[in-house]
Amino acid sequence: MWHQQFSYPDGRVQFRTAVPNVISTWVITAIAVSRLTGFGILDTPFIYEGTRQFFIKVEIPPIVRLGEQIGARVDVFNFQSHRIEALIILHASDNYRFVNLDQNGVVSSYAPRLTEGQHHVLVILYPNEVRRLYLPFVAIVAGEVEVMIEGKKNK
Repeated sequence: MWHQQFSYPDGRVQFRTAVPNVISTWVITAIAVSRLTGFGILDTPFIYEGTRQFFIKVEIPPIVRLGEQIGARVDVFNFQSHRIEALIILHASDNYRFVNLDQNGVVSSYAPRLTEGQHHVLVILYPNEVRRLYLPFVAIVAGEVEVMIEGKKNK
């Protein structure tokens, strides 16, 4: 990423830029050209850690058929230096129902046991751990359905 800008009279430059939403560390440096002092370069580069400490990534098929059971894939990331308890919430909706798994993860394909309301999953993550879980649900109305999945962590 390259950014060009004129400086304030005191030599400072201030700007905002969007950082891509990726797990990465950025090295930031600066060069300057002045009529009075010539060419200048920042002595020590600035290290910017762009990785969020806790976040979730949700993947859901963009198109499904009415009545089809969907497993929302939720990856939960902990890039902190300590263990956390993360609460993953599938919010309630009039447009879908949660698919309950029976013993040993068995579910009926044609007549699943459905429940309404919010559904919570508590996940314990150790430092630098990533966990994948699936939240099964089924749409009960035709058309576009908005699904809200939220991740919270203990303080």
